[in-house]
Amino acid sequence: MRYYLMGLVMAALGGFAAPSFAGEPAAPPEEAAPEAAEEEKKPKANLDLSDWLATPPAPHPEADEVLAAWTAERDAILAGEKAPFLDWHQKMRDYQQTSDESDDPFVKEVYRRVALDQYGRMDGPMTPEAPVALAARLGFELDEEGGVAFGDRIMRALVRTDLDNTAFLQRELEARGGRWWTVEEVGADTASNIWLLTQHADQTPAFQQMALEKMAPLLETGNVNRNNYAYLWDRVAVAQE
Repeated sequence: MRYYLMGLVMAALGGFAAPSFAGEPAAPPEEAAPEAAEEEKKPKANLDLSDWLATPPAPHPEADEVLAAWTAERDAILAGEKAPFLDWHQKMRDYQQTSDESDDPFVKEVYRRVALDQYGRMDGPMTPEAPVALAARLGFELDEEGGVAFGDRIMRALVRTDLDNTAFLQRELEARGGRWWTVEEVGADTASNIWLLTQHADQTPAFQQMALEKMAPLLETGNVNRNNYAYLWDRVAVAQE
């Protein structure tokens, strides 16, 4: 799936490939080898969305109300205060529950962030009609203009989440001397979730490229999931086209 509104935003800001779901690469190489990453072009400069994010969206009180309702529903489901009612809700709740139950501050934070990342993407504006349908699920009736305004607000929230998650990983990586997290160290599930946050760091392609370079030497020992590496390799390659 591609994010309709994200595509519009990125196009307006100078062009950028809208992110795909983690499970939807264009055509990942079957054999992702370290040499493949080394042959890549230099990563593009970080995409500066600061002006867009700093500029308040056009006033639309009803869109603001719908966003508040969506945020409240999300938080209630993740906190276990509201029973999941969509198939994917339970998976998001499981992420948050793993975070709640972990004694490791880093693991706790990774899973909390993945829960927000995935919830936003599962409920995000995939098509022009999606925000209106989502609003209707929340009990609001939006016209086309209201749908665009609501979708824009969700997209801003998703981009802020991605930027914050990337900054978190950058801080943690620096604090550990630049060593990438291995399966042996943090376990396969946590390692995959670290990769997932990296996969969605599209506004910071230099970080994705750096992650590839750090992951490559770990392939041979099985300390990086080869499929995850291939998906990220594909993500970086598509962004450089």
